[in-house]
Amino acid sequence: ILASAWSEPAFRATREDLIALARRMLADGALPSNVRAGAHSFFGSMALASFEEFVPHLPYAVEAAVLSLHTADSEGGAASSGRRAVRTGAHEERVAAITSLGAYAVAVDAHFAVHLQTVVPAICAQLQHPDADVRAAVANSLERIGRMLGGLAEKLDGNSSDRVAAALMAQGLARSLRALIEGHSDGASALRRSLQAKEDLLECPGFVALLGQEFAAELSTAGGGKLADDVGSSLAEDDDDALEDD
Repeated sequence: ILASAWSEPAFRATREDLIALARRMLADGALPSNVRAGAHSFFGSMALASFEEFVPHLPYAVEAAVLSLHTADSEGGAASSGRRAVRTGAHEERVAAITSLGAYAVAVDAHFAVHLQTVVPAICAQLQHPDADVRAAVANSLERIGRMLGGLAEKLDGNSSDRVAAALMAQGLARSLRALIEGHSDGASALRRSLQAKEDLLECPGFVALLGQEFAAELSTAGGGKLADDVGSSLAEDDDDALEDD
């Protein structure tokens, strides 16, 4: 309902009030983490509902999401060598922040490119997180950023420095996705989402063109050639491996 009304002139005042409220939520470090998670999810939904109209809000939304990831890492750590870990109060915020960054990438397309140098390292710092939910969110956002790069490639001159930079970024995403697929043996939902991201990106002509044949072939072998459909139901496994609540 909110998405369908978002661009309506009559909804403008309410929209601005909601935006201001969500910004206050993200700025208030005293609020519970799940409240800030809701604000990240709101901005992600807003971006997908408004596309390029979201661009004026992009710098703040991206900065807030990246800050949430850095803050969560400093408080609870981005990864753990153990198979199980304690789920902190920042878990929902971490997942929402990662997911929102992927939403921004597909919503605003080329306008997101200026943020890649900040966003991609922040997301990739979560590659080995022990929580399958986090790794699934990482896979989803890497795939969305990859598709954004693929679309951008079609607009860049083949010999331009921007295209070279985009190709390097695409290759980095491919390496990260491969590491995500091969880095954990637990969490069927994360593995299935990572494999699906691999398959989707290999079917994106622009992304494959940026990768080049060698990197595309390397990505295709990630997971030993296993497909997302080969991974069984995650429910029992992920429940068994779920992180313990505080």
